[in-house]
Amino acid sequence: MANLRSSNINKFAPSFDKIRSIVETDGACLIRGLIPKDKVSKALAVVTQHLFEEQMIPSINDLTILDNKPGKLLSGYQPVTHHPNFLQYILLSYLPSQLVECNELKLFFQLYFKSPKVSTFNTKWLRIKVPMNLENGPLILCKGSNKWEAYDTYMQNAEELPLIFKDKCQQQSYWLTSFDIKEGDFILFHNKTLHGSLINQTQKYRISVDTRWTKQQ
Repeated sequence: MANLRSSNINKFAPSFDKIRSIVETDGACLIRGLIPKDKVSKALAVVTQHLFEEQMIPSINDLTILDNKPGKLLSGYQPVTHHPNFLQYILLSYLPSQLVECNELKLFFQLYFKSPKVSTFNTKWLRIKVPMNLENGPLILCKGSNKWEAYDTYMQNAEELPLIFKDKCQQQSYWLTSFDIKEGDFILFHNKTLHGSLINQTQKYRISVDTRWTKQQ
């Protein structure tokens, strides 16, 4: 994570232009300690309970059955959008007004769950607004990919993204693992930053929300 520039901001008194500049240049900005740890714990409990009650995700035991099977399609479950209260809490309480001028939100829920077969935790990504395709791994992003001219072409061939990461991002990709991202940290992406998930094992359990948006016209 040392390679990804961070903005150690606990309050937004510093200029938002600094954050915007980092995002435009690097494609993402890591903001350390944005959300207090006690708030993170409460949000985790609220989101988890809501998702299970609404049957938006299977139980932890159901997920472990799919361990080490990337791309396994879950049928019979509705796409997860977000927990309304949690999203509102994040947007209204912690983000500057310039950031929430949007007309589109796309969210990912990243679930870490413990497999009964191993002592570590595994990662699954639940996609939004598409069939719930499960993928293994932590977050990876390519620095400066938001400025690639061929971005739209890449997005039309999403199934080839792992190969693109290996080829084009080999020398400039930054790996964001569960050991890099602490409780309360926030990563702000450019809306065209190429990112995905890779194989990962971690000792921690956490839900994170990846928010994508486009500015209002």
